[in-house]
Amino acid sequence: MVLEIEGGLYMFEVQFSLSIIMTWVKGTLKADNKSINVHSANTILGIIPAGFRDEKIPLRNVSSVSINNKFKAGNLIFGVLFVIFGFAMFGDSFLGGLFMLALGVLLVVSGKVVELRISRAGSDLVINVPFFENQKMFKAKEELDNLLNEFEENLVSNHSVMR
Repeated sequence: MVLEIEGGLYMFEVQFSLSIIMTWVKGTLKADNKSINVHSANTILGIIPAGFRDEKIPLRNVSSVSINNKFKAGNLIFGVLFVIFGFAMFGDSFLGGLFMLALGVLLVVSGKVVELRISRAGSDLVINVPFFENQKMFKAKEELDNLLNEFEENLVSNHSVMR
């Protein structure tokens, strides 16, 4: 969602899911003319919430924003192993096998992620979201690019006025 606030302060906010299974576990990316704020939960294998991250990055420290669709190899490997064990367990315990099979499929599906990378001085901030949040991340990248361009134009115009 994009907001234009009185006084020329431009800001936007994007809320996104962090897990393919627990879609209620959300993260938020907010940005204005001065900074980018990210609040998100950390997850184990993209499924289990484990703590949170809260960061504020001044726009002057951001060099670029990129987006990448990728597949996490760890999720694929563990997912395939769970599927194999699930099929092997069907003879002994149908419910146990079904559970392992379902968990394996969920791990494989949760391996397909969209990565929003904010490059900054020092280290990059990476936000991984499930594939179904693709459009939100592309919109966030577009809005962040607009903010960065506006910020750079203001720096150039302020610098030229000072001369």
